[in-house]
Amino acid sequence: MPILKLLKYALIAACLSVGAAPGVDAQTPTQKQMAENSMARGVAMAQRKQWPLAIKYFKAAFQATPTDPRVLFNLGLAHDRAGGRSLVAAAWYRAFLIAAPEAGNSAKVQKRVVDLEIETESQIARLLQTAQTIASQVSGKGKTTVLDRIARAHAENGDIASAQQASQSIKNAGRQSAWSQALIAALQARSGLFDQAASLAKSIRSRPAQAWALAEIAVLNAGKGDFAAALALVENVRGREGAWALSRIASLQAQANDSEGARATLKKIAKSQPGLRLVVLAHLAAALGSTGQPWHIDQAKTHLEEIMTEANKVKNFKAKLDVYLQVIKARLSLTDVAGAEAVQRLVTSEPHKTAGLRAIAESNKQFKTAELYRWSGLALQMANSAQLGNLAQLLTQAKLQAPEKGALSIAKIAEKSARMLRQFRQP
Repeated sequence: MPILKLLKYALIAACLSVGAAPGVDAQTPTQKQMAENSMARGVAMAQRKQWPLAIKYFKAAFQATPTDPRVLFNLGLAHDRAGGRSLVAAAWYRAFLIAAPEAGNSAKVQKRVVDLEIETESQIARLLQTAQTIASQVSGKGKTTVLDRIARAHAENGDIASAQQASQSIKNAGRQSAWSQALIAALQARSGLFDQAASLAKSIRSRPAQAWALAEIAVLNAGKGDFAAALALVENVRGREGAWALSRIASLQAQANDSEGARATLKKIAKSQPGLRLVVLAHLAAALGSTGQPWHIDQAKTHLEEIMTEANKVKNFKAKLDVYLQVIKARLSLTDVAGAEAVQRLVTSEPHKTAGLRAIAESNKQFKTAELYRWSGLALQMANSAQLGNLAQLLTQAKLQAPEKGALSIAKIAEKSARMLRQFRQP
């Protein structure tokens, strides 16, 4: 797909703009002008092949016009050309295709999405093979560290057999691969092998790795409605992992109309975790209002106001945004769109902002827009956690390092890439 043709499309696509996002205030003339200025700067930087700067300006335009096909396409193009951002680009392209399915270049863009996905999968395989080859030159504890990371990458990639093989190599050397075993256990649970997963998790000697694995498996159990098994798994899990698992279990209980069970689980969450507790209370408020009785709806709205008051006192910024997002969803479940929009205006950072807009769009039955926000939100999330940079360059640098350090660097890139690919392929 020639760059000049794509840039020409970016410059002439104003007619495709769909304006401000549903569920937010209409754009002011000043906001529209700021968006156009950002677009113009982004295109100018793209023409100079200054891709990081182009991304910066296109992101600024996205904040003002998050459903504008021009912006979404240009974000895909800039990440694509910047290198090391294949799946981020693919997610932006997916958002563009939803916003402008009849665009003249839609078939080419769709093909590029498929190519980027295949390219990423192929890269992961090459990275793991390279890491394994270099690892053969390493011995002792250093080799254990490298093999553990390789096993983790295989687990993130959904390859239980290869992950277990790498983990077994460590075990045969008389060592332990705690975090790779934790990831394998989580992968087994995602595949429905709950008994095997729980057994493996309980055998892990590292307390942090074991706590993480048990929490993940417990929440997956709760997701299929087995709350007793979920609570049993986290009974002895302490700290943040235990509190997180309990909050998710309680929230799922509330969604299943088991308010009594949710309150009982809520009592187990330490008061030192106010954000997690407030998320559960928001779910309980939504469950109360779901009866449809006017007095219950009024009571639920009052509870949500109290929750917002407490949320504003939460010091952890991400925890506060988690509460805001759940309050938005709870208010939408009560058909209080105005109340949800008022809370949405308090959310100023990603990925929470896009998640809130997606929830509002779904409530308004604007499913196409909601799907667009799904992909743009994923693109923003992956961009924040991605291993950015030219892959060939990264591999060259890694090979120039000592074998242990080089293999570890490559395996880490593979693990991050595999995690992103799994997120991209989730239904």
